[in-house]
Order: sequence, then C-alpha cells, then structure tokens
Amino acid sequence: MSETVSARAALGRYPCGEETRKRIIDVAVEIFGRQGFAATSTRDIAVIAEIKTPAIQYYFGSKLGLYDACIDQLTATVAQRIVPELERCREIITAELSLDQIVSALCDVQDCLIDSFFDGYEGHAIQRLLAWENVESSLKASDAMMKTRVGQPIFETYYAAVERVLPVPVAPSEIKIQAMALMGISMIFHANHNRVLDLIDQPGFSEELLNTLKQVSRRQVTLTLTGLAGTLAPITSRPAH
Repeated sequence: MSETVSARAALGRYPCGEETRKRIIDVAVEIFGRQGFAATSTRDIAVIAEIKTPAIQYYFGSKLGLYDACIDQLTATVAQRIVPELERCREIITAELSLDQIVSALCDVQDCLIDSFFDGYEGHAIQRLLAWENVESSLKASDAMMKTRVGQPIFETYYAAVERVLPVPVAPSEIKIQAMALMGISMIFHANHNRVLDLIDQPGFSEELLNTLKQVSRRQVTLTLTGLAGTLAPITSRPAH
C-alpha cells in the first residue's frame, strides 16, 4: 500500500491538507454569512465544499469549531493588513515628532481601516458574520479574537495619539472617550453597516462613498487632534505624568 493510500486510511478516508481545510472555511464563511449559524448545517457546507460531512468534525470538531475557525482566519487576515500601519503610527507618536506628523500618521491608519473593513473581502465577511451574531446572541466566537487582534491594537494606537497631543495630563477615562470618539468616525460604519447606509441614503459602499468617507475621516482626525493639542502649548513641552 502506498504512503498516500495509507495516510488516507489512517484519516478515515477524509481529504487531508491545508488546502482542503481552507476550502471548507471559505465555503463556511459564505454560507454562515448568508444563512446565519443556526440555519446552516454541516451538510450544507459539505455539499458545496465537495467533502463528506464527517470531515468537518475531523478538521474542526463541530459546527461551532468551524465557525470559530472562520472568525480566526478572517481576523488574522485583517490584522496582517492593519497591524503594520498601527505599529508605524505608534513609532511616530513615541518619537517626539511634530503634531502634523502625528496627525498624518493617524490619518493613514484611518485610510487603512476603511480599506480593510469596507473594500476587502475579509472586512465584508466579518460584517456579515457579526450581523448574525447580533441576532443569534448565543454566538460569542468573534469577541475575543476581534478584541485581541483588531480592536485592542486600534484602540491603543488612538489612545496613545490622544494622550500624546494633549498639552496637559488628563484622566485616563477622558483619553479613552476621546480615543473611542476618533475611532467611531470610521468604525460606526463597520459596526452598524446597513443601518448607517440607510440613514445616509446609500445602497452600498461605492468607490465614491469610500473616498468621501476617507476625506471626512481625515478632516475629523485633523480637527480633533489639532483642537486637543491647543494653539499655545507645544506638545513636546507637556509635563511628564
């Protein structure tokens, strides 16, 4: 018996390899996003993925395990796009550079977030899955992954920018609120996708709308950070905590 045949026998004749696992996840993302978790069966996914249903248990343990794997893959891909931009921004924030450079770096972060969440496949897929999670309240698979990989690094960067430009120390709670307000410029579209589009009478995220969102976002970041910094006290002379 060949090595390949022996391996298949050992795995109960399930297809093996990262390529098959990825195909199952890709199919599951689409079906979960369209039907929701509760209305989707492992058989639905297996048919489209062209595998036998028990293979899902082999690779992922259960339907919930597969759902977790979907969120894991999507958030990891988004993180790969945004984390380098966040790190570059934090380097500028901590390097005692000018207010204009800090503002420009945070504006670049905003552009990156908008591209990642509204113009990329993973961002759209996460939106669909999160929309179903809001309906199916028992689903909490994305909470930890989204917070650890995406939400927390973004928040920490905005917090650092706000703290850096303030001419005098303020309470951490105020810095957190200011940071969240800045994040909200773009993130409200992600968190409340359909509702916000309906309020502004837009059918979807066209290229024109995305460009407008970027322009408005950059303007708001610039005005907010400049306003927080004030016009008299240079940010480099702020008293140490």
